[in-house]
Amino acid sequence: MSSTLKKNRNLVFCIFILSLLFKPLWLFNNQNLGIPGDDMSYWLHSATIAFDYDLDYKNDYKFDSNIFNSETNVPSHPPGAGYLASPFVLLFSQLEKVIHNSVETTRSNPVKSFAYLGFFASGLFYTYLGTFFLSKIVKRFNNKYSGLVIFCGLLSSLVHFVSTRFLMAHAAEFFLCSTLIYIFEKNKDKPLNKIEILLLLTTYFFLAITRPSTFLYSLILIFVYRDKFKFNSKSIVISFGEFSLFSAIYVLLSRKLYKRNFMLLNTYGENMNEYTSTINIEQFLNGFLKLPNLFFSTNMGVIFSTPIVFLGVIILFTKQFRNNENKLRMFYLFLYFGASSLPLLIWQGREVAYGQRLLVGIIPLSTLLVCKYLSDHRQIIITKFLTFFSYIGYLLFYSSEKLTLKSGVTLWGTQVGFTAENYYIEVIKAFTNYETILSAILRNIYVVDFLKLFNLRNFLNDSSFLVSINTEQVSSFLTYADVYYNLNIYYLAIVNVLIFLFSYAYAKLIFSLNN
Repeated sequence: MSSTLKKNRNLVFCIFILSLLFKPLWLFNNQNLGIPGDDMSYWLHSATIAFDYDLDYKNDYKFDSNIFNSETNVPSHPPGAGYLASPFVLLFSQLEKVIHNSVETTRSNPVKSFAYLGFFASGLFYTYLGTFFLSKIVKRFNNKYSGLVIFCGLLSSLVHFVSTRFLMAHAAEFFLCSTLIYIFEKNKDKPLNKIEILLLLTTYFFLAITRPSTFLYSLILIFVYRDKFKFNSKSIVISFGEFSLFSAIYVLLSRKLYKRNFMLLNTYGENMNEYTSTINIEQFLNGFLKLPNLFFSTNMGVIFSTPIVFLGVIILFTKQFRNNENKLRMFYLFLYFGASSLPLLIWQGREVAYGQRLLVGIIPLSTLLVCKYLSDHRQIIITKFLTFFSYIGYLLFYSSEKLTLKSGVTLWGTQVGFTAENYYIEVIKAFTNYETILSAILRNIYVVDFLKLFNLRNFLNDSSFLVSINTEQVSSFLTYADVYYNLNIYYLAIVNVLIFLFSYAYAKLIFSLNN
């Protein structure tokens, strides 16, 4: 077999592996965006820009005052991700007029509209762009495992917020944090120029209005890369002017949306008191005692659900520390990783999601560290295994009652309404359960395409093949089959194109790092 043919075969396989990760649950089946909740907040931030070209939310939807700001009627979650998605929402909404989609684009229920698909496209775009920036940096290490490490980063909780629950802010967060690393690392031995300073301030501004907690601990990167700042009197004046401008915009935006000078905490009304009232020294001490659980628990522990962060921490404490790096820089790196865990200590399992989504912000730097220092044979084997296991772990997500979020005990020992108790034990058990495997197979985009082409309700109702399968599962599948069969063909076609383009571009990026 020629080398070209082998490369093309491997590329096709990689595209297929990537595209299998896309589950259409939030695209086609989430009928109300989880009202009231996070997804609706982020959607409305994009909708008010894309449809009204303003920041007046009062004409959008009547919100619950316990979830949304009661004074301004603005969604409580920071607006940055919605603002970044708004050009895509606006662009894709134009397809509504051209194709005459039967689903009306509304603020309260945009599911299956082309505008809604625009938000999905924005997540793919920003995830790829963030990955592209990282790839430009890690290329300098000439590590043949860099492609594997990049893919491991995608599978580290981030995948859920790219392929499935795309309305959340984490794709934008990943992009912004990757951009920070790119700006700092682009010209390694040169100080930042005027353009780079402006880009840095712009990125920090958007991060502040996208993921405020991530913005706060990401400020430590300024100290990690303090040698990149060389100022003269002229540049100090210019930089101070730019900083003042962004600060003024931030305050004006905060006051417009929430009647406050900042949005560094979630802007919930009375609902936020439920969480802030429990924050005390005892809670933090209990959290520190549970840190081993954060890494190794089968309840979405970092080693399984966010492996790139686990690998980054291992690298930080071993190879980088032993390489006699600047001790002050090492201190700031430790501080950066430590500070990233503070939101976890505050929420302690109440952040309700697949994996450890509050650690998405440190994926870029973790990726950089692993690509730089990964060479030890044992660590390479561990990286391959964790990448494979996290891939299977996500592939099985939602495939059974035990492999989804439900009421239970978190790795912190807290009782919550939605958690993944003993998730990875159930993943291992699933290998011997054909119903679960079948359920996982039936949830990807290829099955959706098949069910669009063939109406299987009558066939499945009469089929002896499914007699042994739980009746409730069959009924649920038939419901989904009906939804997929009735999808707008143009809408489904565009979904497929978007998934293919992302998978192709991402796979090419991985291959470019391996060669």
